Amino acid sequence: MSIASSWRKAGTVGLLVGMLVGGLGGVYLEQQAPEWVPILGSSSHGQLNQAQLNQTLSILRAHYYDPTFDYSALTQSSLKGLVNGLGDPHSEYLSPAEYQSEQKGLAGTYTGIGVYLDFNGNLPLIVGTLAGSPARKAGIEAQDLIAKIDGKSAQGIKAQEATAEIEGPSGTPVSLTIQRGDQTLSIKVVRGQVELPEVASTKLPNGIFYIRIYTYADTTTAQFDDQLKAGLPGSKAVVLDLRENLGGLVASAAAVISQFVASGEIFETHERGGVVDKTSAAGSPLAPTIPMVVLVNADTASAAEITSGALRIRRHVELVGATTYGKGTVQEDFQVTGGADVHLTIAKWFFSDGTAIDGKGLVPDVPVALNSPTDMFDVTNVPAGYANDTQLNRALGILAGITS
Repeated sequence: MSIASSWRKAGTVGLLVGMLVGGLGGVYLEQQAPEWVPILGSSSHGQLNQAQLNQTLSILRAHYYDPTFDYSALTQSSLKGLVNGLGDPHSEYLSPAEYQSEQKGLAGTYTGIGVYLDFNGNLPLIVGTLAGSPARKAGIEAQDLIAKIDGKSAQGIKAQEATAEIEGPSGTPVSLTIQRGDQTLSIKVVRGQVELPEVASTKLPNGIFYIRIYTYADTTTAQFDDQLKAGLPGSKAVVLDLRENLGGLVASAAAVISQFVASGEIFETHERGGVVDKTSAAGSPLAPTIPMVVLVNADTASAAEITSGALRIRRHVELVGATTYGKGTVQEDFQVTGGADVHLTIAKWFFSDGTAIDGKGLVPDVPVALNSPTDMFDVTNVPAGYANDTQLNRALGILAGITS
C-alpha cells in the first residue's frame, strides 16, 4: 500500500518512554501526505459555518476580559475540536509537538521515563516499567498510580496530555506523586534515553520458543526475522505473544505472518468509493508448519489483530487469552502547515474470509483471565519466571499436548 496509514489502537494503554501512548502512541505506514489540503470546502452535505466561527472570534476579541489571549492556543484547540466533531475515536488532530513525539516512536528510542500506563481509571495506572529505564531506577513499580505530575493533578488525564507533561529533554527531572496502596510517595525521575524493545524472545522448557512483539515499528521485521531464525533450531513449537501490542506498521505485521504462511491473502482494505486493496503473504516462510499458539488480550489491537486473525484463519492457530480491542480501520496522515498533522480514518479492513472486527475484536479460542497485569511474563527479565502467567501456562499446556 502507498498511503501513510496508521494501524494502531487509539485508546487505553500507553508507553511513557518519550512517549509512545496508546491513543496515543502510534506508528504509521509509509509516511507521506498530500501536497495540499483545502481548509474549507463544500459538498452535498453542507459546509462549515464560517460566519459563526468569525462571529465567535469577534465576541472573544471584543468582550473577553484579558485581550492578550493566546491565538495559537485558540487555533490548536479549534482544530482539535474540528476533527473530534467527526465522532471517530481513531481520527485526531495532532499539534506539532504531539506529532513530533509520535514520530519518535518509529525510531524505537525515546526520551522519557519508560513506563507502561493504563488510562482506564481515574488516575494513570503503571502496569510495568522497562528494564534499565529511569522509572525503574527511581523505584517506580507496577500497580503504582500517578496522582500528580509536577504538582498538577493527573485525575482524568488523557494520553496525549500525559505525553506533554511527562516527556522532556534528557537529563531533566519530572516529579511524580505516586499512590501505592495506602502510601503516597513523591518520586523524582530524571528523564533519559529509553530504548523500546520491539521484539524479545527466549527458549522455554520442552522445546518451546517464546517470542514477543511489543509493537510493529521500523525495525520490527528485521528483529523478528533474526530472532526467529536463531530460535527455531531445536524448537518443537512457538508461542507468539501479542498481548499489549497496540499495532503499528502493517508491512511489519504482514512480514511476520509471512514467516508462518506460505501464500494467499492476509487481509484487504475497503476504501472510499469502493476501492478494494488486497495484501497477500510474501512467500518463503521460515516456519510454515511448526505448531504454535498466539497470546492476545484486550490491548492487542490493529496490526496485532491482523496478525492474530490471519494466523487463525490461514494456519488454524489457536488464540489464548482475552478478547482483543477491535480496531478494524485504517488512518492516513495529512500534514498541516506548521508541522501539525490530521490523522484521519480513510478505510476499513477485513480478513480474507470477509469478516471484520471493528468494535468487536477477536474472541480467543481459549479464554483465560490474567489476575493482574503484573503476572504477565516479562521476557526481558526471564529469571522472574512465569508461574503466575495463567495465559502463557495455558498456551504451554496446549502445545505440550500437540508436541508430546
